Amino acid sequence: ARAARERRGVIVNDVAQAEDFLPNPLLPDTRAEMALPILAGEELLGVIDLQSEARNKFSEEDILVQNTLSAQVAIALQNARSFQQSQQRARQLELVSDVSAELSAVLDRVELVNYAAKRITQAFQLYHIHIYVADPAERNLFLAAGNGRAPCQHVGKNYIVGITEEVSLVTTVARERKPILANDVTREARFLPSQFLPETRSQMVIPMTVGERFIGVVDLQADTYNAFSNEDLVIFSTLTSQLAVSLANAYSFEQTQRRAQEMQTVAELSAQIASSLDRDAMLTTVCDQARQRFDLYHAHIYLLDDRGQRLVLAAGAGEAGRVMVRNHHAISLEQPRSIVAQAAREQRGVINNDVRSSQDFLPNPLLPETKAEMAVPIIAGDALLGVLDVQSSQVNRFTQDDVSVKSTLAAQIAVSLQNARLFEEQRAAQQALLQQATILDNSNDFIALTTLEGEVLYLNPGGARMMGFPTPEAAIGSRIQDYHKPEGTQLMLEHGVPTILERDIWRTENVLKRLDGVMIPVDQTLFLVRDDAGHPLNIGSIMIDITERKQAEVEQSLLLEVAQELNAVTTPQELLLAGLRFPFLSGATSWGTSTTSMWTRTASPNGPQSRRPTPTRPKAAPARWARASTCQTSRWLKSGPPTRKARSSPGMCMNTRLLTKQAVPFMPSLVSSPAWCSRSIRTGVGWASTSCNRRITRPLRQATSAFLPPSCGR
Repeated sequence: ARAARERRGVIVNDVAQAEDFLPNPLLPDTRAEMALPILAGEELLGVIDLQSEARNKFSEEDILVQNTLSAQVAIALQNARSFQQSQQRARQLELVSDVSAELSAVLDRVELVNYAAKRITQAFQLYHIHIYVADPAERNLFLAAGNGRAPCQHVGKNYIVGITEEVSLVTTVARERKPILANDVTREARFLPSQFLPETRSQMVIPMTVGERFIGVVDLQADTYNAFSNEDLVIFSTLTSQLAVSLANAYSFEQTQRRAQEMQTVAELSAQIASSLDRDAMLTTVCDQARQRFDLYHAHIYLLDDRGQRLVLAAGAGEAGRVMVRNHHAISLEQPRSIVAQAAREQRGVINNDVRSSQDFLPNPLLPETKAEMAVPIIAGDALLGVLDVQSSQVNRFTQDDVSVKSTLAAQIAVSLQNARLFEEQRAAQQALLQQATILDNSNDFIALTTLEGEVLYLNPGGARMMGFPTPEAAIGSRIQDYHKPEGTQLMLEHGVPTILERDIWRTENVLKRLDGVMIPVDQTLFLVRDDAGHPLNIGSIMIDITERKQAEVEQSLLLEVAQELNAVTTPQELLLAGLRFPFLSGATSWGTSTTSMWTRTASPNGPQSRRPTPTRPKAAPARWARASTCQTSRWLKSGPPTRKARSSPGMCMNTRLLTKQAVPFMPSLVSSPAWCSRSIRTGVGWASTSCNRRITRPLRQATSAFLPPSCGR
């Protein structure tokens, strides 16, 4: 040992006198000893130990001779060691190549890590191996596989190591992305002992990376000190790199397969909801199918309210979703702690892969198992319609690929929402059109739609009847200008059309000319119909028959004139004259009041007694009206005036006789007047009693018979 320490030859010619001699029971006759170090440069390879049964056997010359021998032995040992190391490295590289090839053929991640752990342990005779895989956010390490002489107690139990929280060789390598070699863990402060691996003496931890992407960590442990060399570090780094590539490939393959399946699911869901026009049923189907087919904990859909301030839950998966819908669950668009509101505000997908460690999460007592959440906006063009929110019971469940897939689904939901909304609007429009069509079909007014040039495109049944067309279709293609007299057409073209082009509507009174030539006074309204761009497209026309209104206006005018005339009457002769001038008066007029004051009034309503006015010539009347009135007078003068059952009134009889006597001198001029009418005389005398009529009828007949026209018969 002293020769090894001092790197020189040592001679002890009497071992009995040497304090540092270690006797060997197998060599009891040793009396002298010489030890020579075997050196290869500065490296100690071993020691040559020579022993003799005789004392004082060795000399300095023996040391010189034996040094030459030790040098030759050193060279031989060095060559042998190099050969052995080369052979070992060759075997290790061959193992690395074989293991790498085997790993590259496995595309299932779980199978890959388990196979790698088992194969590496067997090939390199390790005490234990752990393979950790990082989450997408690179915040945690998941124990994916373990193998060795000591059983792994944590595999398959969702064992997680926080990269930033725990201090160990594994987490240090994960943070720094550099390997660590500790051949004596008792001297390593960062070593974290495990009760399940009590025999660990050496540890080597190597990061798995592919380019800048961090995949995980490989943890190698040995039950001997100095178990790993720098050459081992190189070999295992090569193997770890191949494992990282295989894991990345397996992950990519898995993601590709998963995305293909999810896109297929999206396509099937899209086809399923595309034909649904019931909004609530469609949204419920999406939530239920998304939860089931995407293996989610929950899914629900929020829609933006009409005021654009709240996201109202419209549908949710399962019973929890239905309960929240019934409870009118909603989230304010400005809620800072909700990723649903954040996705709506920013109009982009938002992921929270660990809701329990995040402040931007609103827990729901109906969904206690939520661990991760993703919200994707539902957008149509630039308009926000709502948010698709999905939740998982697994931490780190969602990736950007999930955002892409769910965004595709959200886009289809937006299309279906628009289709459902359009269907509702169309149905409402159809109902409105049906109501309008019913109104048009049952209206007696004239309602037409024409081109800007006046060609009729539509005419309702009432308008067809008013014009005299057999059917509304018969009017199609005719010109609405032909429905009026020339002056009416001119009024429309010169005033109506310019007005509607400027103000969109114009109203006037006009005359409608039927096909048979009959003229109908109408209240006419023209209005302009524009296209979506605001350009003039058609002209609408509504005409209402105002014949009765016109007649009422004439009668009202005559009544006003009668009232004014009667208000000026002061003598019986003037009263009779007024009655003969207005043949439309009935028995309900002032002739039947039979008040004495009317005949004996001497003062006008406005003051002193009025002078008796000179009778004026009655107003002109149509010839046929005068002729009919004259004939009617002849008939009742011959047969006696019509009577009404009324109580005999001496005052009335007296007034009637007075009226008759006063009226007879005027008969020739009155009867010959065109305004003469039997109803006027009947009105004047018809209120008298029957007995009174007998006394006045004969003198009236005698007084008037000489003046009646021959055509009436005498």
